[in-house]
Amino acid sequence: MASRSDFFLTFTGVLCTLIPGSVVVEAQRATGMLFLHTFNAGTAEEVEKARASVLAQEERLLWAIGRREVLEEAGLR
Repeated sequence: MASRSDFFLTFTGVLCTLIPGSVVVEAQRATGMLFLHTFNAGTAEEVEKARASVLAQEERLLWAIGRREVLEEAGLR
Protein backbone atom coordinates (compact mmCIF):
# COMPACT_ATOMS: atom_id res chain seq x y z
CA MET A 1 0.00 0.00 0.00
CA ALA A 2 1.17 3.53 -0.68
CA SER A 3 -0.16 5.02 2.54
CA ARG A 4 1.16 4.02 5.96
CA SER A 5 -2.07 5.12 7.64
CA ASP A 6 -4.08 2.51 9.56
CA PHE A 7 -7.24 4.30 8.44
CA PHE A 8 -6.46 3.97 4.73
CA LEU A 9 -5.24 0.38 5.12
CA THR A 10 -8.49 -0.55 6.83
CA PHE A 11 -10.73 1.45 4.48
CA THR A 12 -9.03 -0.02 1.40
CA GLY A 13 -9.47 -3.50 2.86
CA VAL A 14 -13.16 -2.88 3.43
CA LEU A 15 -13.59 -1.61 -0.13
CA CYS A 16 -11.78 -4.69 -1.47
CA THR A 17 -14.30 -6.98 0.17
CA LEU A 18 -17.03 -5.30 -1.87
CA ILE A 19 -15.50 -6.82 -5.01
CA PRO A 20 -17.29 -10.14 -5.58
CA GLY A 21 -14.89 -13.01 -4.94
CA SER A 22 -12.37 -11.06 -2.85
CA VAL A 23 -11.79 -11.47 0.86
CA VAL A 24 -9.13 -9.84 3.01
CA VAL A 25 -7.33 -12.66 4.78
CA GLU A 26 -4.77 -10.61 6.69
CA ALA A 27 -3.71 -7.00 7.17
CA GLN A 28 -0.24 -6.18 8.48
CA ARG A 29 0.08 -2.78 10.10
CA ALA A 30 3.87 -2.91 10.31
CA THR A 31 4.36 -3.40 6.57
CA GLY A 32 1.13 -1.84 5.31
CA MET A 33 0.22 -4.98 3.40
CA LEU A 34 -3.15 -6.53 2.67
CA PHE A 35 -3.40 -10.21 1.84
CA LEU A 36 -6.41 -11.12 -0.28
CA HIS A 37 -8.02 -14.33 -1.35
CA THR A 38 -9.29 -13.69 -4.86
CA PHE A 39 -11.36 -16.18 -6.81
CA ASN A 40 -10.56 -16.82 -10.48
CA ALA A 41 -6.96 -15.63 -10.21
CA GLY A 42 -5.28 -18.72 -11.55
CA THR A 43 -2.50 -17.09 -13.55
CA ALA A 44 0.22 -14.60 -12.69
CA GLU A 45 -1.44 -12.04 -14.97
CA GLU A 46 -4.77 -12.36 -13.14
CA VAL A 47 -3.03 -12.02 -9.77
CA GLU A 48 -1.24 -8.89 -10.97
CA LYS A 49 -4.53 -7.49 -12.29
CA ALA A 50 -6.13 -8.00 -8.85
CA ARG A 51 -3.14 -6.37 -7.15
CA ALA A 52 -3.25 -3.38 -9.49
CA SER A 53 -6.98 -3.04 -8.86
CA VAL A 54 -6.45 -2.83 -5.09
CA LEU A 55 -3.65 -0.27 -5.46
CA ALA A 56 -5.81 1.81 -7.83
CA GLN A 57 -8.66 1.66 -5.29
CA GLU A 58 -6.33 2.90 -2.56
CA GLU A 59 -5.11 5.75 -4.77
CA ARG A 60 -8.67 6.87 -5.57
CA LEU A 61 -9.47 6.77 -1.85
CA LEU A 62 -6.38 8.81 -1.00
CA TRP A 63 -7.21 11.45 -3.60
CA ALA A 64 -10.82 11.59 -2.44
CA ILE A 65 -10.27 12.12 1.28
CA GLY A 66 -6.54 12.17 2.00
CA ARG A 67 -4.96 15.21 3.64
CA ARG A 68 -1.95 16.83 1.99
CA GLU A 69 0.46 15.15 4.44
CA VAL A 70 -0.97 11.71 3.69
CA LEU A 71 -0.79 12.32 -0.07
CA GLU A 72 2.83 13.44 0.22
CA GLU A 73 3.71 10.40 2.33
CA ALA A 74 2.13 8.15 -0.32
CA GLY A 75 4.13 9.87 -3.07
CA LEU A 76 1.09 11.41 -4.73
CA ARG A 77 2.09 15.07 -4.37
